[in-house]
Amino acid sequence: MAGTDLPYHFLYGTLPNYALVAIDQELSYKPSGYDRTDSYLKGEWDGSVRLFRQSKSGRSWYFPSGLLSKVTGVLDIFGVTYTVQKTPDQDYDPQGFEWVSPLSLRNYQEEIVKKAYAAEGGVIALPTGGGKTLIGLKLISLFDMPSLIACHT
Repeated sequence: MAGTDLPYHFLYGTLPNYALVAIDQELSYKPSGYDRTDSYLKGEWDGSVRLFRQSKSGRSWYFPSGLLSKVTGVLDIFGVTYTVQKTPDQDYDPQGFEWVSPLSLRNYQEEIVKKAYAAEGGVIALPTGGGKTLIGLKLISLFDMPSLIACHT
């Protein structure tokens, strides 16, 4: 397996068909309402969204990077030997972000910032009002690299 600067990991080499099928099943899901779509009702689609795909060249497979542990879990179950190659670190020009907020972080927020910074990122899940935005802004200032904040509402 190789890393990439894209949000995908790639599988190279020959894998047993049963492992490919198992990974496909592990990385597939049926979205809500799939059974009411025209393509499903016409029998053109089985309703599954597949996140494990073969490359156009046919020489590799790829999947979203966040699912690496699921793929390695399947490979481990089947005893398939693999190597995960780390993507070389990319150099970014410092953006010059500074932490100038009049707000101070609470102890639990500081702890989360320390852990996320030490891990070079991660997923932060807190209840409403827990300070996710403030924590994110603090991390952006520490990493000092281009950042994107996406909110669904």
